Amino acid sequence: MQTSAYAHTLVDPEEAAARLEHYRERCAARGVDFLATAVQQEYSRVIGEPAAYPAFGPLWWAVKRILRAHGRDLGTCDDGPMAEAAALRGADGAIDEALTMAAADVFRDHYYADYLEGSRDFDAPDGDSYRLVDPDMERRIRAAVGFVE
Repeated sequence: MQTSAYAHTLVDPEEAAARLEHYRERCAARGVDFLATAVQQEYSRVIGEPAAYPAFGPLWWAVKRILRAHGRDLGTCDDGPMAEAAALRGADGAIDEALTMAAADVFRDHYYADYLEGSRDFDAPDGDSYRLVDPDMERRIRAAVGFVE
């Protein structure tokens, strides 16, 4: 795997790979594709509860790109450098969408165990603090609580 050093600070790639293998086995037993299932589940999760997006941490931007690539558009706001740094990659250096989705699932587990719900501050690749704010999702959060812009 040619995953960035930063991605390694977010999620242990081996833990993500093990999670992916487990999910692929479960999906295969049901005759469904893991990536298609993950895309639909995560899209449904953030559409139903937009305030849940920070639980993906900096992986959010990679997840959002994957959702968009699979026809689940959540808006045009993007943090390209963070999406590239946080995504997990295969041996060929290309972003591995399935592995990145599994990594996002692992990160979310750690988020709920280690962060206060709603936390948006994370370590950045350069060692500084990174605040996750997606204006597209923030608009959805405000709309969900009845705030009209």
